[in-house]
Amino acid sequence: LTSEEARDLEAAAIERGVYDFLQKSRLCRESLGHVVRLATIQADTLRSLVRANEERDVHRQRVEYLSSHDRLTGLADRDHFISAVGAALERSRASGSKLAIGVFDIERFRALNLALGQHGADVVLREMAGRLARAAGVPAVARFGTDQFAILFDPVRGVSEAERAARRVVREVCMEPYATEGGAVEIAARIGLSRFPADAGTAAQLFGHAEEALRKAKSEGESLRDRKSTRLYSSHVALSRM
Repeated sequence: LTSEEARDLEAAAIERGVYDFLQKSRLCRESLGHVVRLATIQADTLRSLVRANEERDVHRQRVEYLSSHDRLTGLADRDHFISAVGAALERSRASGSKLAIGVFDIERFRALNLALGQHGADVVLREMAGRLARAAGVPAVARFGTDQFAILFDPVRGVSEAERAARRVVREVCMEPYATEGGAVEIAARIGLSRFPADAGTAAQLFGHAEEALRKAKSEGESLRDRKSTRLYSSHVALSRM
C-alpha cells in the first residue's frame, strides 16, 4: 500500500515478490477486501508449506533412524556402532585417553527361544535392551545379532575399570528375572572385552578381539562357576556371569 503513483515502482515491487500492489489513490472497500482475501490465502498457503516441510523432516528423520537402528530393540545396529566407535577412537587418540569394547552374549538363547516362542523371546530381548541401555548408556549399546550385543566403554582409565564396568552391566542385566506370559525367566550372559590402545587400534580389530575373548570365555563353560569371573586371554579380557 503506497501513496506513490509511479508505474515503475509497481513493477519493481512485484519483481521483489510483492503479491499485490495498491495505491492509496485507488483505495476502496472492494480493492481493500481483495487485498485482505489475497493475504489470507497466502498465509494459509504458507502454513501448509511449513507443515508439509515439518512432516517431511519428521519422516526423513524416522527413515534415517530406522536405517541405523534395530527395529525390535531400538538399539543402534552394527554399522552405526562401528561408526560411533571410530569417532570415539579419534577422540581418544587426540586426548590420550583409553576405551574398551564389550561383546555381550546371552547364554543358551536358542533353548530360551524354543521354550518361550518368538513372541516371548522378543519380550525378553526388548527388556534386555532397555536394561543394557540404562546400564551402559543408549549411544554406547548396539545389537549385533539375534542374542549378541556390543557395548562401548568410553573412557576407561585402565583394564580394572573396564572389567568393573563390564561386570556391572552384566549384573544389572541378569540380576532380576524377566517377566513373560509363561512366567519369570532368569538368564545368564558373558562379555568379551578388548581395549584401546592395548589390544587394537581400529574399531573392526577391537570388535574382533572382543569376540575372540567372548569365545574363550564361553569355552570355559561350567568350570567358571567356581572360579573368578574375570579372565585375561593374552591381550583380551573375558568376563562371565553364570
